[in-house]
Amino acid sequence: MLLTSKKWLFAVALWLAFLCLPAAAKATEVRVKNSDELMRHLRQAVQVQYQIPAHQVLILWDDQSLEKKLSEMGTGLSVVLTEQDLRNLVSRPSLLLKVMQGQQYKGRMPVQVKIDGWMEIYQLTCPVRQDAVLNPDCLAARRTQLSALPPQYIRSPFRLEDYQARQDIAADTLLRMNLLKPRPLVKRGNVVRVIVQNGALRLLAQGEALESGARNETIRVKILSFQSQKVVQARISDEDEVTLDSGI
Repeated sequence: MLLTSKKWLFAVALWLAFLCLPAAAKATEVRVKNSDELMRHLRQAVQVQYQIPAHQVLILWDDQSLEKKLSEMGTGLSVVLTEQDLRNLVSRPSLLLKVMQGQQYKGRMPVQVKIDGWMEIYQLTCPVRQDAVLNPDCLAARRTQLSALPPQYIRSPFRLEDYQARQDIAADTLLRMNLLKPRPLVKRGNVVRVIVQNGALRLLAQGEALESGARNETIRVKILSFQSQKVVQARISDEDEVTLDSGI
């Protein structure tokens, strides 16, 4: 039975996707032959994950050199690093890496390495009452190990004025997102400044907020300027300010 055109196109798409899989997988692999090169890739992976500079990543090599371990298995060998190998490196006691000789699989090699680092996150220096807006004078940046980061940590810098306390928070608490809630920058019924962006043209208008919202939320606004009375969807960009990315 002949394939229908839709089934034929689907079969071709599957075949092309299958052909692309080896190339896609290969593109994410890196071949490494010495310890220094391996540590460079590990350091870069931690930098990207935590968005910190290289000097704040700590790598303790607790093993023979990679070159020696490879030479004991044979000649012309290298280990393969994949995206999966480079995920969540902090606090892992070791890595189990695939060893290749050209295109031939030679086995797995454990590498003993400890990876950690430091980041500055916020800690309260005085208590904050429920619904209070965060006060910069009550916050200090605390240098914390990556392996000891609390869940939902807040790193420095951070737009403090956009948040308020969800509950009473005691002094010396490491600040976390689940302790905060977005502060409404626009309240329903307020008169707001409307910034109209239309390409290179930037206009200012006046409007009435028909909804409350926090920064970057989209709310309905009634335009009051130009006797328009038109209702538009606009993004909250600041205190009593919204931005409209098209004409009124």
